[in-house]
Amino acid sequence: MSGPRVLFLPAYGPDIGGGHALRGFSLAQALVERGAVCGAALNEDGARALRRYRPVDVEGIQRGELLATARGFQADIVVIDDYGAGAKLEAPLVESGFKVVVIDDLADREHQCSLLVDPSFGRKVADYQGLVPAGATVLAGPDYALLRPEFAQARDAALTRRNADRDHRILISLGLTDVGGHTALAAQMLAGLAPLDVVLGSASPSLSSVSALSGVEVHVDASNMAELITAADIGVGAGGVSVWERACLGLPSIVVILADNQARMARALDDAGVVMALDVRDEAFDQRLVTAVERLFSDGELRDRLSRNAAHLCDGRGAGRVADAILAKLA
Repeated sequence: MSGPRVLFLPAYGPDIGGGHALRGFSLAQALVERGAVCGAALNEDGARALRRYRPVDVEGIQRGELLATARGFQADIVVIDDYGAGAKLEAPLVESGFKVVVIDDLADREHQCSLLVDPSFGRKVADYQGLVPAGATVLAGPDYALLRPEFAQARDAALTRRNADRDHRILISLGLTDVGGHTALAAQMLAGLAPLDVVLGSASPSLSSVSALSGVEVHVDASNMAELITAADIGVGAGGVSVWERACLGLPSIVVILADNQARMARALDDAGVVMALDVRDEAFDQRLVTAVERLFSDGELRDRLSRNAAHLCDGRGAGRVADAILAKLA
């Protein structure tokens, strides 16, 4: 007897990035491990760009009109992760008998759903009061960060390494699609300060210029992020789900704010002593980035504090917790 059928409908685009889909893939993997049958419906560009990241047990579905796509997959549950979605889009799915799960981190619009997940730092269940139906379950905070299982598996070794090593290897990862091409600037400013690992998607506008830099190892469409984060000593990364990947493995990090939706959480994490946050739109960003990295190089106590505070927030097991909650809601 097959388990419940779960269809993921994540947003994807060159200005959106792959984060919505990637965190959905992590949740889908946890659901498959619990007996569910999962599919992911992406637009054509997303399906092509993210093909290698989709777990082998998660079916790729051709995306069409949402109700038709859900019915075609014979879904029991539909998971929506899209800032452009809200109650108006979700209501027809609910009215047609589908259980709707929403992944969000904005708390700025109404939803029609049975369960909502917001893994943002500082997020509280009360933030969604009046935005979800009475009786809906809200899972809030980093305990529900959606990471692939290899991050929890690598955690002990990574945290042990933080306590033992004092090297200066930098990992730069500003998103799969490298929105705005900011990776090139970051790599150019930091090249020569220490060995660099730079993670880029194959369609990144920064790929050619970063590949030409000396002392830089470029990782294209990397599927071994847990390994790269474990080997690094300082991280320079975007907001979104990658914040929790680095936190789980205790990497002292500079979070680069690339868009307005990342600013609130990045600054809150900075205020709490979990990361250092810089806004790429700041006129002095390049010099502030160098200054922040040099400060981390020279201040071992700061590195240790950021590492401990980050690791305390996220243990890498959030996808399993959310999967259990979804299946309980269906039952």
